Amino acid sequence: MMILAVEIAAGQVVKAHLPAGWATVGSEVNVGHLAPTPLGRTVTVTARVIEASGRTVLFAVEAHERRP
Repeated sequence: MMILAVEIAAGQVVKAHLPAGWATVGSEVNVGHLAPTPLGRTVTVTARVIEASGRTVLFAVEAHERRP
């Protein structure tokens, strides 16, 4: 689920720059998972573009649990 959220966040960052109907496809994911998030908690995912070259885009993405 975390990687899905990361893929969605990265796709949203570049969506406005892609031709209509296009989407991003992750080809490599490097993840550090520090702890599970209990059911009912909210996770916020942020993505930013680090580098773009041709059809390749490198993202920095972070996911954080919002604690009450």
